[in-house]
Amino acid sequence: MAVSDQNESIPAENESKYDRRNRELRAFDETKAGVKGLVDAGIEKVSSIFNCTEFGFNADPNATPDGPGFSIPIVDLDGIHTDPARRSEIVRQVQDASEGWGFFKVINHGIPSSVLEETIDGIRRFHEQDTEVKKRFNTRDLRSKVIYMSNFDLYEALALIVTCINAISFCQQEVEKKMVLSFENGGDFDRARELRAFDESKAGVKGLVDSGVERVPLIFNRTWIGFTDQDTDPTTDESPHSIPVIDLRCIHMDPAWRSEIVRDVQDASRRWGFFQVVNHGIPESLLDEMLEGVRRFHEQDTQLKKAFYTRDRSKKVLYMSNFDLFSAPTANWRDTLYVTASDPSDREELPEVCRDILIGYSARVRQLAYTLLELISEALGLKPSYLKEMECAEKMLILGHYYPSCREPELTMGTTIHADNDFLTILLQDHIGGLEVLYENQWVEVVPLQGALIVNIGDLLHVLSNDKFISVNHRVLSKSEGPRISVASFFKAQDMMGNASRFYGPIPELISEENPPVYRNIDLKEYMDYYIGKGLNGTSALTPFRI
Repeated sequence: MAVSDQNESIPAENESKYDRRNRELRAFDETKAGVKGLVDAGIEKVSSIFNCTEFGFNADPNATPDGPGFSIPIVDLDGIHTDPARRSEIVRQVQDASEGWGFFKVINHGIPSSVLEETIDGIRRFHEQDTEVKKRFNTRDLRSKVIYMSNFDLYEALALIVTCINAISFCQQEVEKKMVLSFENGGDFDRARELRAFDESKAGVKGLVDSGVERVPLIFNRTWIGFTDQDTDPTTDESPHSIPVIDLRCIHMDPAWRSEIVRDVQDASRRWGFFQVVNHGIPESLLDEMLEGVRRFHEQDTQLKKAFYTRDRSKKVLYMSNFDLFSAPTANWRDTLYVTASDPSDREELPEVCRDILIGYSARVRQLAYTLLELISEALGLKPSYLKEMECAEKMLILGHYYPSCREPELTMGTTIHADNDFLTILLQDHIGGLEVLYENQWVEVVPLQGALIVNIGDLLHVLSNDKFISVNHRVLSKSEGPRISVASFFKAQDMMGNASRFYGPIPELISEENPPVYRNIDLKEYMDYYIGKGLNGTSALTPFRI
C-alpha cells in the first residue's frame, strides 16, 4: 500500500496512476496558463487530471432531470421596497426556494443589464489577455487580495470537473431563444455597439421608423433581456378606478370652493399621487399649439434637429433619445426635446420651429404650478406660499416627447415604469393616450380629457411631505397608433446637472415624535446623479435616502 500526504490509502494497482497524476498536476500548475492554455495549445483529448472516469466517477455530468418540476425558481423583486403586500409575497417565495432548492434566480433586482454585461465582458478580457500579463496574478497564496489560478483544490480533488457543462445545460433554452432573436435581427448582437450606432445616428427612434425598420431592434426589445415585471403586465380591463379630476374654477374668488378643492387635492395626492385639472386658466388653443410645436420640432428635417442633439446636461436645449440609453436595461420607443425654461432673453437659444409657443406656454404653465403649490401647501396644513418659498418651482424643465408608431408595441415601452425626479409635474398629452398609473397594484389608464392637464407628485415632494403625499410609478405604453405627443413640465429646485442652492428633507412642521422623519436631508445633485445613473429601471430613486 502506498500512503498519500493526507494519509488516504491508495490501492497498489493504482499507485503508478496516482504518481503520474501528481506529476501532471505540478506540470499543469507551473505553466500558469490554466485550462485556457491547454485549449490554446491545441489539446484534443481531455487530460487524465480532468477525467473523472479515471477514479471511478462514472456519472454523466450532462444528465439533468427533465420536466416542469425541475426548474430553478425565479423570484421577481419588483416592488420590494414600495409595496408591503408584494414584499410579503417575495419573502414567501424566497423561503420556498431556500427550503426546497437552496438556489433561485432574481429578476428586476436593480442592477442594469449594461452593468451585468460589462462585468461578464471584463472577466472575459482578463482571461483572454496575453498569458504573460495574467501570470503576474497567478498564486495560491490565499492572503493575496487578487488571485488568478486554475482550481483552488488542484492537489486535493480526486478529479477536476469542468463546471461549465452544467451551466450551459441550464441556460440552453435561453441561449437558443436569444440566438433566434439575434439571427432575426441580422446576426450576432453586440448591445454596446448597437447602442453607440443608434446614438451616433442622432436620428432617434423616428429615424428608425422613417428608414422603414419593420422589427423592433433588440436594444428596445424587452423580451430579449427577459423582462417579466409590471412593465409587461396589461392594463386592468374595465378597472373600476379612474384618475381624480379636479375643477379649479373660481379658485381665487370663492373661499368655500377653494377649501373643497384643497380637500380634493389632499385626497388625490395622498392616495393616487396623480390627478387631472380642468378650468385651469390655460386656453385650449394654447395647449393645441404647444402639442403642434413639439410635433413640428420632431418632424422637421433630421439635419436641423441634429444641431440640438447632445447628452451634455449643462445645455439649456437638448434633443436626444432616451436620457438613460447607456444605463437602463432597455431603451424606450421615444425621442425627447428638453428645454430649460428661463429668462425670455434666451429666446434665440430655442428652436425656431417652436420658439414662440415654448415661451408662451411656459409662462402660463408656470403660473399654474404656483397655484398648485399653494393648494398642496394648504393640503399639508402649511401656509399657501410655503412650497414656493422653498424654491420648489425655481427651475422649470419642459420635455417634449415624441412616441412614433410601433409595429410590435408588445415588445417595447414608450416609457418604462418610473416616478418623476422633481417636486411637481404638469403633463399635457394628446388624444392617443397610453399613460398609465399604478394604483392598488393595478395599472389604470389616464384617459385623455379634452382641455385637461395631468398633475403628479414627484419624488422630492414625496420626501418633503414625509410620505404623506406620494410619487407613484407610471409608464407609457408603446402603440401601433401614432405618433403620440406629450409635453411634461417638471418643476424643480435643481438645474439639469442637479445643482441646487440647498438640501431638502422632510418639512419640520410635519415631523413629530409620533411621526419621525423617514428620509435624511438630500443633496439634489447626489439624488440626480443616482436617478440618471440607474435609469428608468422600475426601482425607486428614494430608497438610498431613507433613514
